[in-house]
Amino acid sequence: MKLKLFGLIAAVVAIFVVIGTFPAASSAEKVYAYVVDPYHAYSYEDMVEDANALQSMYPELIRLGSIGKSVEGRDLMLVEFGHGNRKIFLNGAVHAREYISSTYLMYMIDRYAYAHATGSLWEGYNLKDILSAVTFCIVPMVNPDGVNLVQNGIDSVKDQEKVAKIPFYPAEITTYSLWKANINGVDLNRNYPLNWLVRTPVKGPASSQFKGYIPLSEPESQAVANYLNSSMCWAFISFHTSGEGLYGWDDGNAGFYPQLHSMVTRIIASSGFKKLVDTAETSYGTFAGYVRKTYLKPTLTVELCKYIKVHPYPDEDFDSVWKPAKNICLIVGEEVMKMEEQAYQVYQNDTFLHAFYDERYALAFAKKWANSKVIYVESTADTD
Repeated sequence: MKLKLFGLIAAVVAIFVVIGTFPAASSAEKVYAYVVDPYHAYSYEDMVEDANALQSMYPELIRLGSIGKSVEGRDLMLVEFGHGNRKIFLNGAVHAREYISSTYLMYMIDRYAYAHATGSLWEGYNLKDILSAVTFCIVPMVNPDGVNLVQNGIDSVKDQEKVAKIPFYPAEITTYSLWKANINGVDLNRNYPLNWLVRTPVKGPASSQFKGYIPLSEPESQAVANYLNSSMCWAFISFHTSGEGLYGWDDGNAGFYPQLHSMVTRIIASSGFKKLVDTAETSYGTFAGYVRKTYLKPTLTVELCKYIKVHPYPDEDFDSVWKPAKNICLIVGEEVMKMEEQAYQVYQNDTFLHAFYDERYALAFAKKWANSKVIYVESTADTD
């Protein structure tokens, strides 16, 4: 009798297995884990490895690409994080010694993605709502060749003879760990067209402050400009590392996008950062000035770190960078979600390019493109 009963049970089990209704022992839930280690000199190779690991872990949330290549041929990696229609552009490591801004952006993606996958809230922010409405388009390391030079010295560069001839600026700097420029000796945050013609004390390639012989002379700045020309973003945030504060809060065109004021107010309340003011010596050829004038959108430069005499900022002190600034991008995301539609839309033939709040800016942008036109649309759905 026991043998017959055992045979009957075995047959039933076999049937369940064949038709796929018996619960499989291996059907465990997907396991998520933190990826980014921020407490060391975060290299280009670290960034690429971590980005691939994060994309594999969160394929529905993270997409990887490249907006171009650096002087030495490294891909300028793009991380698209989220799946909303409203894009927000973030960048880091424009200046080589400020690579901790790359660490910050990759750590942010890691923490936000984990929280999104394992729940819906982060510090009271609804990640599922935000990442369904916006996509963060992130270039974590705009200047990978310069970062490599800072971290690994002149022996690691492709053309050592050329780099060795580039002088340090100011002259008292004598170590490559303080380098800010790209590997051609051009300061990428002085290489954009707006206010580029001002006279400056640095007339040729140097470790910092040289604006280039012409605007957008460098492949890195060209790649950023080309990407933004063809990818409409609703806000722009550039992360740097000195001063724990914000530039761009005093935008004279903020009447077109009142969310800039609430964005700044909330960031200051959350982070304790202060308002910083550009000077003539620091405001020529900048990324933020260029995109603010070109696209008429909220644009901020965020200085993540305390003023200290040591550069690069100590990697082991990353927590002092992250803790005040950990909610900045979510605040920006929420404020972008509130922005009104932009009625002046620029098309090239039948292809949408950009939308603007003001007709003058739309017409100025349209002049860049053959067969372009500006269409006024009273009310539209979200535009990619």
